[in-house]
Amino acid sequence: MQGLEMEKRLLDAALEGDEKTLHELLQEDKLVLHRVSLSFSSFNPIQIAIIRGHQKFVEAILDHNPELLGNVEDSGQKWSSLHLASARGHLRIVEALVNANPDMCFDCDQDGRNPLHVAAMKGKIGVLEVLIHARPFAAREKTKRGETILHLCAKYHQLEALKKLVEAVDDDEFLNQKDSEGLTILHLAVIGKQIEIIKYLLTSKIDLNSKNAKGHTALNMAPQTPKDSQKEIENSLRQAGALTADEITNQQSNFHQGKWMEKKSKALMVVASLIANMAFQAGINPTGGVWQDDQTKDSQGNPHSAGQSIMAYHNIQSYRYLITYNTVAFVSSLGTISLLISGLPFRHKVFMWILNGVMLLTATSILLSYGTSIAFVTPEATKERPGSFAFNAWMFVITIYLLGISGVTNKWCKLCGSIKWRPRNTVSAVVENHKNSNPVELQI
Repeated sequence: MQGLEMEKRLLDAALEGDEKTLHELLQEDKLVLHRVSLSFSSFNPIQIAIIRGHQKFVEAILDHNPELLGNVEDSGQKWSSLHLASARGHLRIVEALVNANPDMCFDCDQDGRNPLHVAAMKGKIGVLEVLIHARPFAAREKTKRGETILHLCAKYHQLEALKKLVEAVDDDEFLNQKDSEGLTILHLAVIGKQIEIIKYLLTSKIDLNSKNAKGHTALNMAPQTPKDSQKEIENSLRQAGALTADEITNQQSNFHQGKWMEKKSKALMVVASLIANMAFQAGINPTGGVWQDDQTKDSQGNPHSAGQSIMAYHNIQSYRYLITYNTVAFVSSLGTISLLISGLPFRHKVFMWILNGVMLLTATSILLSYGTSIAFVTPEATKERPGSFAFNAWMFVITIYLLGISGVTNKWCKLCGSIKWRPRNTVSAVVENHKNSNPVELQI
């Protein structure tokens, strides 16, 4: 009976913060604190004193028996004494508890939230500063839902706490972490219609276009807000450079297309320069060479001068073809180079067709120039077969090119890809059909 009376007096003393009674009871029975802590599962003296904000009473208990902190938990939320003090914002009590056992900053409740999380949720700035100073890494711990302390600030509308934490941690990766649903703090701020938090985050290094687990950016979340705040939130995000998921996809597609076009332009520049050089060399040094001396008349009675084409004197018609084709190849290749350096928007189909057409003309002209040269230097008996083969090969290339431009090739490829070819009955096919109770004959 005397023990129960002492325990009641101790709890009453905790409620009133009566240090004198505490010391009297401890003089009478040094184990009274232990017995009361074991007897009352919901609240014990130190928790009651913390809830009531009796700093001196808490300090007196800590001075007498600090190891009691390890067993102090609120049975409902499994909050430690530091959780309670942090939630209540009792700064001096928090300091006393941290001095007694700073590792309490890592203690978690049933949701995986430590005292720093609780202080942030409640907006207790002073408490946050003390706890961060004691154990900075506790601020990086996540809850069971994968939420960081910044997520809790956004979720519980604690702008000032958010600012303090962003300044204290100063880590872009920490700022842009996601919870178990892939949501960043910007997603949560938009979902919660927290305009002030959104505006603050837009001034930080937050990733504006981070996607959640469903592939949605923060801007995709804006239409879910009420009409009165939707426009302001959407305008703020747009001004900062935020995009929807579809816009990001289109932007990436255009970027890759631009990279492909850049590579193709460089390749065309090399090819056009090479053809221009070939055409120039063929122009100043035509097939068959040039005369090396001056003669009033040659063997056929025609006069010539040094440096003039020999081919022009022996086959004037072939020479005219050669010069015509070679000149067209030279001019069209120079035209291609000019178009490439002109800055025209070749991403547009019209300009791309123009460039492809010019390159086709260039390639055809240099091929005809080559064919005319080969025909001049090849004996009559062997001309027919190579010329016929070259013509057929080039017609095949032109056909493929035209089909590619018209899109027929792509349609054929898609059609072939959609066809499911049925293999012949092999051993594996027999086994599969046996499983399906469809016996087949094995073909050898």
